[in-house]
Amino acid sequence: MKIPFKNENILASVYDLNKIKDKELSNISDDDLGEVVCSVPDLITVNDADTGEAIGTPEYRYGLIVFVLALSPDKKWIASEKAMKIGGPKAFGLDNLEYKPIGVHKKPISVIEEYAMK
Repeated sequence: MKIPFKNENILASVYDLNKIKDKELSNISDDDLGEVVCSVPDLITVNDADTGEAIGTPEYRYGLIVFVLALSPDKKWIASEKAMKIGGPKAFGLDNLEYKPIGVHKKPISVIEEYAMK
């Protein structure tokens, strides 16, 4: 998986290593997006595999063992063309990438409501 980032993770792509010469992701050109799994405005988090804690982009380095989690954005981010211009793939220079939501955002249930004595 390759995750380009600026101050946030922009997209997550997977690649078939059998099709990549020298089997190194570092050899892939920035124009080759691979199979895009998710992109902004989805929230893409990289987490430490041992602790589950989110890892910020300044802390990225080779050798970290991680898992990637993508979350659906609030509907405000995808409800209008204006919102997508601000937070969608095209806002980050990915003009040839159409946004496909990772899922549908649902308001979380309050813990108090879920476990309240009835």
